[in-house]
Amino acid sequence: MPSVWALGVGAFAIGTGEFVAMGMLPEMARELRVTVPEAGHVISAYALGAVLGAPLLAVVTASSPRRLLLIGLMVLFA
Repeated sequence: MPSVWALGVGAFAIGTGEFVAMGMLPEMARELRVTVPEAGHVISAYALGAVLGAPLLAVVTASSPRRLLLIGLMVLFA
């Protein structure tokens, strides 16, 4: 049962990280000294990285032990 909680917390953290950038877009634009639409490209670049990176990561780590891989990726994410 603790593994279910860990997966739930991890999914919440990843989901929050995915959507929080949209709420911070005006601050990101101000910090980058660009317009808000131009700063939106940062979100697009992140999405493109996720679309390309997830399948690549799945292929590269196909033979790795799942438990160790999950723990390692969550530590890397944190």
